[in-house]
Amino acid sequence: MKLSSKLLLPYRNISHNFGTRKNGLTIEEARAPNHLEKCRQLAAKNNKMDLENVACLEQVHSNRVKIANESGIYPATDGVITNKKELLLCIQTADCAPIFLFAPQKKVIGALHGGWRGIARNIIRVAIDRLKSTFEIEPYNLLAAVGPSLRNHCFEIGPDILHHFDDRFILEEDDQYYLSFAELIKYELIEAGLIKDNIDILDYCTKCDPHMFYSYRGDNQVTGRMLNTIKLLDR
Repeated sequence: MKLSSKLLLPYRNISHNFGTRKNGLTIEEARAPNHLEKCRQLAAKNNKMDLENVACLEQVHSNRVKIANESGIYPATDGVITNKKELLLCIQTADCAPIFLFAPQKKVIGALHGGWRGIARNIIRVAIDRLKSTFEIEPYNLLAAVGPSLRNHCFEIGPDILHHFDDRFILEEDDQYYLSFAELIKYELIEAGLIKDNIDILDYCTKCDPHMFYSYRGDNQVTGRMLNTIKLLDR
């Protein structure tokens, strides 16, 4: 099953896919010392393209966003932006949100690893500021697609991290706290200047559907990784 954004599908000059267990890294592959190279290899295979056109990230829950001009592994990075055609950007997830950005007029794409730490560290704002400063892209001209992630009552958080988030995104029931993660991401995108109708959030919770998705929490912290990919096509 291929998961795509209805917002991005009409654009013939990009290709994208939100991953599932079926086309992701197994538990063994995700835990291997060379897992980033395995990520590149599988992403290339899934997209029927050459390995030398794939960019993967050493995701560390930062707000670091880099301009990707070539393939390879980007160390200590959680977001990449490119205007290079046929350069596949790959984000690994297993509860965090894969976030794709696309500027149709400028033909520029971005891919972000959106964990709660990265979101709290304003990775969305950093990426959009970088798009504006490097490619002169106004946020209101951007499209954003957000893939499957941990949602609502599956996203339990401790009182020690409540201070990172506005109360409007916190659910409290029976002395437990939960993060409205999708709503938080949507809010951050709008605050950064995107138009509400230019945001598409796929309605899937990674923990609620263990047959389709890997889930760090659902699999007791030992799990594989979905591979989420986007590229500009040479057309």
